[in-house]
Amino acid sequence: MKFTIPSIATLSLAIALSILPQTSSAAPEERTREVFIEKLKSLRSDLDLSSDQKDKIRSIIKSHQANLKAQWSSGKAARESMKKANLNHGPDSAETRAAADAIGTIARNRSLLLAKIATEVRPVLNPEQLEKFEKARLEFDSLIETKLDSAR
Repeated sequence: MKFTIPSIATLSLAIALSILPQTSSAAPEERTREVFIEKLKSLRSDLDLSSDQKDKIRSIIKSHQANLKAQWSSGKAARESMKKANLNHGPDSAETRAAADAIGTIARNRSLLLAKIATEVRPVLNPEQLEKFEKARLEFDSLIETKLDSAR
């Protein structure tokens, strides 16, 4: 089964979200993260990972934990900057365009980090688990598309 960088990045995001602190906040961003975490818990159960696999994956995620948290924080800050720039300067301003560019840079860097993590996780999984991994990735893609569509 062939994995693309976007598909690997999407599923890696799900894996990465499992290490972020969970909250019961009613904010839409938090609810979205909670849905991903629930889907991730289901995936972990479906994959039926051995203790050795769990340890290896946990180690991979922990090795990137600081960077993942930084990515999450910088993304949140960039989105806030974009909102403020749009409100204060309008959608066609240089400030708003710069804020939008910053969001794009952060998204690219996050996708590359998540692709790297997935590349490290893939060899830990057996073929049956990789198949389930791909199925879950499609579900995560669908959730993302639904979220993006609702924001339009």
